[in-house]
This record gives sequence, structure tokens and C-alpha cells, in this order.
Amino acid sequence: MTARISSASPAALVDFQWWRMADGRWIGPRSQRLLAGHPADDGYQPLKREPALFRKFADVRDTEDAFVEFAMRYGDLESGGVVVVDDHLATGKEMATDDPFLVYSEGRSFEIWRGHRRMLAFALRLWDAINEGRADELIGAELLVKPYDSLVEPGKPVPKYMVWTRTASAQRDLGLTASQTSNAEFEPAVPLMRASLPEAAARAALAYLVSEMCASVRVVMRVTSAQPDGLRLTFEVRSLIAAMWLQFALAVDGQREYRPCPVCGDWWDATEARSDRKTCSDRCRKRMHRQTASGGSGV
Repeated sequence: MTARISSASPAALVDFQWWRMADGRWIGPRSQRLLAGHPADDGYQPLKREPALFRKFADVRDTEDAFVEFAMRYGDLESGGVVVVDDHLATGKEMATDDPFLVYSEGRSFEIWRGHRRMLAFALRLWDAINEGRADELIGAELLVKPYDSLVEPGKPVPKYMVWTRTASAQRDLGLTASQTSNAEFEPAVPLMRASLPEAAARAALAYLVSEMCASVRVVMRVTSAQPDGLRLTFEVRSLIAAMWLQFALAVDGQREYRPCPVCGDWWDATEARSDRKTCSDRCRKRMHRQTASGGSGV
């Protein structure tokens, strides 16, 4: 008889380590700003230590200070990037030298940081609206359903409508836009056979975005045999942005619930929590109790 596999989330099986950013700072002229730094010595497991990191990143303000703070606390979005020496881009001569006193770091543009945050935040707005029964509010504001007039393969059913998403600016920041569209704010996402209900259009757009972005940041499906309870479906990620999209995809798949802690402000996974639980941890629960007992607001 085959033993039943554990109920552990696939994310819990991903052995993904990342490093916080050290010496993070912005360099370059205002039109070409790069957030540069190097990996700190201490690594951590984002998928296990920060189960709601995708929500924290989506909440970050699009400012230089906010992105530096996020990078110092959680790390750069990816490895690689533009090579930096001190406060300038590395020259060809500096790249070729073996001078032990040169300190190299890597930089990523403000547009890349902003584009990734906006794309994830947009997908989260779709998900929240669907879960809260507010999908109708998205039509005309975040989503458009427009007549589909592109060519299709002969003999194939012709889609009558196309869902457009308000992601054009994020697509441009990330260099994902192939050409200018007829709308400066919206990008075509997924075709529909009929003018679907707002929730169906929102679900189609969300499914498209999650699938496309997971592929873009290289979230890879794996079947592992390393677990004692048999073969398991899991994933491989090699960057922080990929880990956050994996978190979000698994949250959507598992219909997980996240709540902001009224004490520390952090998001936490409340899917299996008691309905009367308010805080993310015992530490915050005790702090709220002390503040309430002393006449404070608990926040």
C-alpha cells in the first residue's frame, strides 16, 4: 500500500536561499538611477520565513527610499544586473583589471523595481476584487473588454472580445511591451468567446498574468524524489521576484487568506487561523493586550 504524501505546501519543499542587500544606495544621474549593492553575508529562506512577502512588496511605495529599505531587508530582486564600482558604472578597464582594492556591486534600475512592483500589485488588486465580489468595479478602471479584431487561424473559433489590463506602464518598465498599443495605459491580455461577466473577465486576466509572469521570471515546475513520503510536485526559483510570484500563484491556487497585523503592520497567512485571531504572532498578541490594558489603541 502506498503511503499518503504529506499536506505540506509545495513552497515548503523549495530549497531557496537568498541574501539581503548590503551597502544599498542609488547611483547615477536622475534619468538613469541604479539601486546598487552586494549580497550580505547572512542568507535566509524567503518562502519559509516570509510567507506573505509578495503582499509586502506590492505595498511598497514607488520611491527610491522605499526600494532601498526593501532591498536591505529582503534582498535584490534578482542576481546579476549592471556592474558598479563605487559610485559609477564599471568601465571596460575596471572590468578587465584584477585590482584587489576595487569593490564591485550590481545595480538595477528604478524602472525595473517599479515595473515589478506595479505588475504584482495589479495582479493582487484583481485577486482581491474577485475574492471580495468587486469584479464589476474593475471594468473600465483596471480592465477593458473590447471587440476582438485580430486575425486568427483558419477554421478556428473566432474570439469576439479581448480583455485588456491596465499594465502598459509596468510592461514598459520591464521591457515586456512588444509594440505600442492603441491605448497608452492598457495592454491586451486574453481573448474571450463572449462578453463575459466581470468576474469571468477578471479571472481570465488574472490567470493570464500569473501564468505569463511566472514564465517571465522563470518559476520552474519540478517533481522531486528527495522527500521520504515519495514523489512530490514542487518548484524551482532562482530569484526573489520569482519566489514572490510563486508565493502568489500558490496563494491563488490554495485560496489563501492574508491579513495585516494591527500591531506591527505585517501581512500574515491567516488561512488556517481561528476566526478570532487578530495578530501575526504571540509577541504581537501580547503587545496588543498590554496596550489595551493600559488604555492604548492596540495599534
